[in-house]
Amino acid sequence: MFKKKIKLLLIIFFSLFLFNTSSFSFHKTNAKKGGKPIFEDPDINKDQIRQKYCAMKVVKKGSSEQEENDLGQLGWMIYGYHELNPLPAGKKLILSRELKSQLNFKIDPKTTSLEKILKIHCLQYGDQDRPIKYRNSSMLDLYKIIAEKNGLFNDEEKPDYKLPIGEEIYKNGIIIDIPNVVYYMPDYLIAKHNKLLEKEKKKRDKQKKREEQAAKDKIWVKDNYKPILDKAKEKKQKFDETKIELISNLKKLENKSRKFEERYDQVLVDINDVIDFDIVNTKNKKVISKLKELRRLKTEKIEPIELKVSVLDGDIELERKIIENLFDKDPKNYKKLRKKISTTYGNLELIISRTKESMKRKTLEKYKKSIDEIDFKNLESVKDLINQKILDKEGFIDKNNKMIDEVYSLINETIELDSELSEKTSFTKYIVYIGIAFLVIFGIGLVVYILLQRKELTNLKSETKKSESRFSELQGQIKSTSEQIKKTSRSSPSQIEDKGAPVVEKPKSAAEILAAKFDEMLSDYRDSLDDFSKVAAFKQKWNGLALSRKERQDGTKTILINSTRAFEKAEIWCVNFSDKYFAFPGSTVKSNMATYMNLDFEKASRDFKGVFAISSGSSYISDPALLRRGGAGFVVEKPGKLTFPT
Repeated sequence: MFKKKIKLLLIIFFSLFLFNTSSFSFHKTNAKKGGKPIFEDPDINKDQIRQKYCAMKVVKKGSSEQEENDLGQLGWMIYGYHELNPLPAGKKLILSRELKSQLNFKIDPKTTSLEKILKIHCLQYGDQDRPIKYRNSSMLDLYKIIAEKNGLFNDEEKPDYKLPIGEEIYKNGIIIDIPNVVYYMPDYLIAKHNKLLEKEKKKRDKQKKREEQAAKDKIWVKDNYKPILDKAKEKKQKFDETKIELISNLKKLENKSRKFEERYDQVLVDINDVIDFDIVNTKNKKVISKLKELRRLKTEKIEPIELKVSVLDGDIELERKIIENLFDKDPKNYKKLRKKISTTYGNLELIISRTKESMKRKTLEKYKKSIDEIDFKNLESVKDLINQKILDKEGFIDKNNKMIDEVYSLINETIELDSELSEKTSFTKYIVYIGIAFLVIFGIGLVVYILLQRKELTNLKSETKKSESRFSELQGQIKSTSEQIKKTSRSSPSQIEDKGAPVVEKPKSAAEILAAKFDEMLSDYRDSLDDFSKVAAFKQKWNGLALSRKERQDGTKTILINSTRAFEKAEIWCVNFSDKYFAFPGSTVKSNMATYMNLDFEKASRDFKGVFAISSGSSYISDPALLRRGGAGFVVEKPGKLTFPT
């Protein structure tokens, strides 16, 4: 009997245990080890606490007496509980890691039922109180609906939440899509979930700060971009004005230099004309003295500046390139100072082109800093350097213009002196003309006197007849002698042949001698083309001079000047022959024919323009050009010909 009572008590105990388990223990899988201490009011019992927290187990806190806090609340330890705050289930409950599930628990989709997973989530209607008993709660009807939505049907084709969810539902998530359905975070994921919420909150706060800052930045950009852009344009304008000023100053120097070159060439011509042609009284001591002074000035002052004049052109061209490339992004072959200027100018152009109202504040602040740091020290240094060079060159021109003024003053003095002497000479001529007139009158009187002396004239005529008679007699004797010589020659021809008169060679005329000498010069020239060792001898024999075509030609005539190359390597050879100057192509032209013939004789046409007419033929032929002295060089009077073999 006693045994039966014990069995009955055990049955009741296990029934109560099973009842309690089915009623409250929704969460067993992965339950957190160790309980959570809580404090509740004394009027709340263990079952209510279990219901409130959906806990698997609830025990009193403390060993002998239950602990209390300062508020008089009793302490409890709960195990396998859920979070108090519900979370909306949404349209799907995500399980797999691939879909970033918040509930990171391990299940086997082949054996784990839908009911177990929903109980782990404590899934239920959010507008209802948590159920006291699971079996009689609305959760069961909810689970059936969810089973139907996810296609879980038993053999009787009824929704069955006790069936395993399977791989597909595990991967894609459990379809919920029911209004007012919530779930509660299990204890082992509460800390992780709170951390995630905190992270998301920080992210939202950060995003909010970014948005607020972006709004402030937008206002700042709107207020500051125009002043920054204006300041950049203002500084760029300073650079542009400097560039325009330098180009203008250089243009003035270029015009001044061009006029000086023209004047320099003209003064040489004028000196030569005065020395060679214009002066008549070349035997007068004063005139001779002034002509000597002109020659001295020409040799010692005027001609030596020819090289400096050509260098001046090169300097101006160099400065022009410096100015034009001063503001380029990558100036080549210039100093670091100029490179800094080009970099600064390029940055200003870049800032101006990119500065917009819609740009970021950080970028605009960077531009503002760059603009504020820009000063004009480097620009002013280069500007002063170039302007000083321009002033130095203008000083050179002014100095030599004064010297040319002195030369022209001497030329005018010489011409005036010659004119004065010529006027005196004219007065002397008038006296001579009067004397001649007197002599003419005297001659007429003499004729009259002779006519009056007729007798004397008659006697003179008689004497003349006698002279003619004597001349006729002499002529007869010469004729007789000639006949005797002829007879003698017929009688003894051998003797005459033996004693034949020596053959006298006819003397050559001056023109024939000149032609022979010219042919000799042409022969020597051809020999030097074929044999480089004969070039030096040719130069010495014919007073050779190396010339080159002046780069900047003025007027219709072509000017040749002294070449900077040696005679052997010069393109044009000048020789002096019979007070004439001839120009021949140098030996390097023939040895480098391919270069001169390339691109349809491009180099030959450029280097020999106005000097030699370029053509093609069967062989290499060159005819000399005729030159004359003019200014600091030579003027081509008649161009030559240059034929290249095809």
